[in-house]
Amino acid sequence: MKVLLRNGTRSARAELGRELGKGGAGRVYEVIGRPDLVAKVYFDPATRSPSPRLARAQYDRIDAMLRNPPRVGEPHQEGGRSFHQLAWPTDHVSTPSGEALGFAMPMLPLKHACDLEAILTRRSREREGLPHELVVRLFVARNLAAVVRELHRAGHFVIDMKPKNMSVYRLASPGLIALLDADGFCVYGGPNERYPAEMFTSEYIAPELLASNKKPTDAREEQDRWALAVIVFRLLNENIHPYSGRFSGSGNPTIDDNVRSWRYAYGATPHKELRAHPFSVHEFFDDDTRELFERAFGRDPYARPDAREWRDHLHQFTDASKRRLIQCRTDPSHWHFSKGCGLCYREGLLDAGKRGAQVSVPPGLWRAPVPPPAKPAPPPPRPWRSKLRSFAVRTLGVLLTLFALGIGLSVLLQMSLERTRPATPARTPGPVVTTQRQVSDRFPILNLRSGPGEGYAAIAQIPAGEMVTLAEVGRGPAGEWTKVTWRGKTGYVASSRLNSPSSASARDRTAAAPSPTDPGAKRTPPTNSLDRPIESAPTPSPSKPVTTPRPADRPSQEPPLTTAPDRPSPPTPSSASRQVSTPNPADRASQDSPSTITPDVPAPPPPAPASASKPVTAPKPADVAAQGPAPSVPTNSSPREAGNDALLMECQGWVTKGRYALEDSSYDAAVALADHALRLRPTCPGAARLRQEAEAAKQAARSRNRIE
Repeated sequence: MKVLLRNGTRSARAELGRELGKGGAGRVYEVIGRPDLVAKVYFDPATRSPSPRLARAQYDRIDAMLRNPPRVGEPHQEGGRSFHQLAWPTDHVSTPSGEALGFAMPMLPLKHACDLEAILTRRSREREGLPHELVVRLFVARNLAAVVRELHRAGHFVIDMKPKNMSVYRLASPGLIALLDADGFCVYGGPNERYPAEMFTSEYIAPELLASNKKPTDAREEQDRWALAVIVFRLLNENIHPYSGRFSGSGNPTIDDNVRSWRYAYGATPHKELRAHPFSVHEFFDDDTRELFERAFGRDPYARPDAREWRDHLHQFTDASKRRLIQCRTDPSHWHFSKGCGLCYREGLLDAGKRGAQVSVPPGLWRAPVPPPAKPAPPPPRPWRSKLRSFAVRTLGVLLTLFALGIGLSVLLQMSLERTRPATPARTPGPVVTTQRQVSDRFPILNLRSGPGEGYAAIAQIPAGEMVTLAEVGRGPAGEWTKVTWRGKTGYVASSRLNSPSSASARDRTAAAPSPTDPGAKRTPPTNSLDRPIESAPTPSPSKPVTTPRPADRPSQEPPLTTAPDRPSPPTPSSASRQVSTPNPADRASQDSPSTITPDVPAPPPPAPASASKPVTAPKPADVAAQGPAPSVPTNSSPREAGNDALLMECQGWVTKGRYALEDSSYDAAVALADHALRLRPTCPGAARLRQEAEAAKQAARSRNRIE
């Protein structure tokens, strides 16, 4: 077949000879007159004839490969043969008329080579006549990493990296390899010009691609890094895949299942579900080698070692001057890492103590088969997603650091404030008094409240002259309340309403007080049930008649009996200006105009809460009229007689209030009002009778279990 070889502006005529091999997409022919070249012609599988259509589809890819070849160096010369390490296109192959057929590439002496899989196991090495030394496999791994490094420097990726696409030469220096099917690589032709790979192989697919079901067209350098680490691991560990082992769970997962689930069983931390292979020698690897495998099979794709790092690390074991490999004392043909001979350990397990054949080290074992590596190129820019992820991680770290600093500063500030803050003195309760005091007889009723203040509810009403037990004094805003106990009830009373310990009893003070009939005597004004002082009636003038208010006027003049504040308050202006008209007894029948007096009728004291559950209301006029008319006061009287009449009016007022309290079942209040009237005037009409009736009603109510 006449063809035209063309590369850029250079072209030459050639003729294809016999067929050397074939594959799924094409066939390989020799080029007559060019023993260093072979031609790959794309064939149509259906017609089994050359396919210009397929060749045209691959034309741009081949053209990009011709324009951007990797720098793998000159072929290795040995025994009159050239050993190329990469089957990279050199020319376009077309018909004489210019129709594309395929491409030309270097001639590889594959009859003196074998697949990379043949060097992985001991049995296949014996079948192919390959040495068993560990150093030979280290050379293979090192040379593979060097070739992949040059591809990555040029921007190309293998993607479908597997042992079947690689060959190992038998006659050349140990470990010299060749990569095949270069036209299936992910090819970089320039900016915005990339031709992705079309396929990759199971067991050599990166976990992130396998888990997300991505296609080979999406794979980049991270896929090559992962596949390269898998091949190096199998070379050093006698063909054991890093994701194979004994599964402890249910089922029988494949290697791809383990890869998809990140089950790496040969790391520093054993996996929970997948245990290492019993014949594995990974524990004999050096620590820096195991650390590279930890990074390669970790969850971060960008932390995987690249081809340059693998090449430099493996070169330390293939360089004789480094002396990283140690000769085995038990079997001199064995070479091992610094932690012991893994091959002796494996053979002891397999052969029950038997050692393998003594294989001598071939000459030139330590000679490097490839030229020294070139200066490393800067890594390609990472995708925007990785940059965004890196930015997010850094930002989160800064925010967490600032948050921790803020918390620390706030804690330190709080501690400093607590140190400088003056100590608050402990609140000491008032003095505890265990003596008893007597309720002042100046007030008929004393409210016992639930708290130290007028805003608290009254829980009981203590009659005048009762003895109370003091528990605590000096409570309230101005220390004017005392905590006392009376008849099993504990509460607060106004301190001013209790007699001092040195004062005499209420009865002694009453006996020593001046007679109310004495015109020169000054008497302390009494208080009503609201603990307010009662305005005493002024002495009426002899020229004006003094009359008693009519019973019909009393309901409107006397407010209902309610609980009121414990401190005295001034009289209201309305009470001072109100006038009460009283008819003259002599003119009562003729209904003449009554004379007037200015004093108010004193307000009644509050009933005790224990017996007065409802307020005392003013009596009806008919009830007041039923009690009979009030005694009239003579109009023409001396000042002494006028004072006695005013005292009589006040006593009768208290008796009237006591009647109201008795009608409302406020027995204690009725008794207290009667006692107060008797203290003012022992001969007060109706006071003694009121007290007897109140005591009798109280006893009757107790018998009926209505009150305490």
